[in-house]
Amino acid sequence: MGQNYDGGCAEYVLVPFGAMAALPDGIPFEQAALIPDAVATPYSGLIHRGRLRLGEVVGLWGIGGLGTHAVQIARLARAALIIAVDPLDQAVSCLGRYGRAVIIGMCLEPVQLTEPSVMLGYMNHAVKGHDGYEPRDIAQLMRLVASGRLDLSRSVSHVVPLEDVARGVDRLRTKEGNPVRIVVKP
Repeated sequence: MGQNYDGGCAEYVLVPFGAMAALPDGIPFEQAALIPDAVATPYSGLIHRGRLRLGEVVGLWGIGGLGTHAVQIARLARAALIIAVDPLDQAVSCLGRYGRAVIIGMCLEPVQLTEPSVMLGYMNHAVKGHDGYEPRDIAQLMRLVASGRLDLSRSVSHVVPLEDVARGVDRLRTKEGNPVRIVVKP
């Protein structure tokens, strides 16, 4: 939603039943609002697309909105070591044998590989793209938040009522107050 057809800024939004989830008791609306997209996308990217396994070493490049959640998800998946740095071009060249690089989310910058292409085959590297999530991921993430295993409390910096949505968008654009995420609460 919001990419190929009307999304959250439309006056009315038709949401498929399978894409909806009940808000469990104990999860604040502000945190639940982040789960689709900002949490489910890195979750699905690491767990499903990247096939993160217990005890693996994980390097995370780009610790912005999705990256901060990716760190928590890698910790929940029991990665042996998590190395998190802001964007660098050498993500693929840091892979070990059979390593996987998963580019999660959307960015307009081109992907540039810094290693010779022969190394991709020799080292059996995989470079994958990922966006989105599966509906079952939402229920799993809701359970993790409800149980206290996944903490999203620091992921929301401001909550604005519906009538102040224009002010909230302007605050994001100008970076007023160093916003992390602004949630519109009807």
